[in-house]
Amino acid sequence: MGESLGLSREVLFEALTGAPAVAPFLALKRERIESANYEPADFPLRWLQKDLHLAAVSAHEAGAAIPLTNAAKELYRLAIRAGRGSEDFSAIYDFLARNHAHDVKPTNDGHRDQSDPSNDPRENVYAHDR
Repeated sequence: MGESLGLSREVLFEALTGAPAVAPFLALKRERIESANYEPADFPLRWLQKDLHLAAVSAHEAGAAIPLTNAAKELYRLAIRAGRGSEDFSAIYDFLARNHAHDVKPTNDGHRDQSDPSNDPRENVYAHDR
């Protein structure tokens, strides 16, 4: 959102990393985001999506509502379907910057790209997408 308002990445990172309640890993991910270098992954995007999915399932079973987790889980799922599952989870920044939510479409007319290991059904928690 900040970039769409005309703020540079540098200004955004300076503001975010200078805040008292900043997550420490943001400073570590800054270099990846600024260089657009998401491989090799420290923690693959598909693993974070899986963890978000497991949290959503657990919350559902417990009767708890976690709508923001569910929204994030679906954004990560879209990034996986776009072939970004094996990249570091910080690649979600680039995915969102390149794709507006209303413009996101699966690659290959909705068919899996077999050359991308993140599209292997064994690596994807959404077997029904096969």
